[in-house]
Amino acid sequence: MLILFSALVSHLLLSAASAAAGPLVQRWAAHLQPWHRSWALLVFALMPPVLTVMSVSFLFVPGLNLLASGEHCHGGDCMAHPPYLAPEQARAAAVATLVLGFPLLGLTALTAMAVWRSTRLSLLLAGLAEQGGQNDYRTLSSRQPSAMCLGVLKPVVVVSEGLVQRLNRNALQCVLLHEHAHALRFDNLRQLLASVGTLAWPRGRRRVFLQEMGLAAELACDAAVVSAGYAG
Repeated sequence: MLILFSALVSHLLLSAASAAAGPLVQRWAAHLQPWHRSWALLVFALMPPVLTVMSVSFLFVPGLNLLASGEHCHGGDCMAHPPYLAPEQARAAAVATLVLGFPLLGLTALTAMAVWRSTRLSLLLAGLAEQGGQNDYRTLSSRQPSAMCLGVLKPVVVVSEGLVQRLNRNALQCVLLHEHAHALRFDNLRQLLASVGTLAWPRGRRRVFLQEMGLAAELACDAAVVSAGYAG
């Protein structure tokens, strides 16, 4: 229970600090190239959970916590040990863990539901799609022009028949290169990790940050298309 409480408090404090520093980091990252900007924003988004794991491990994992609490004596017992709470402190920690834990569990459940819905939609679209002629994308039976990269661990490029019919070969190749860049960069996975890493941020600031990260990914994929020799 103490470990859970320490992890929860550490994560909330680190998330609050990172959310406060978010606008400054975004302004700094705006001067970077899109490819580097998206990486910098992802690393920043993952700092709260990563630092939480590191701090809790530092305190409670045998061998690591010796660095935080060296050998000392309690009465006649001299040893190194993790932090100890008195029964009253332990009960207070348990109550605080429950009070703070339920909102966090609720946010986690909402995120899991959003991921499940996104995955379900991807599976439905993939089932409706069929392999394209070049075997590097799938076509969706729809007159609405659209192109997308679906999937997290095994992304797939899907374009609608309406888009294929409207674009000439060069324009279609630009679209495919852009979407394949998303697949090669695993941008869906990056966005998911960033969403989880910023779960405890204020809602508005989190939305703006994730939008900025998504824009950086789009610009990076556009740059990949241009570097491949296609200008649109």
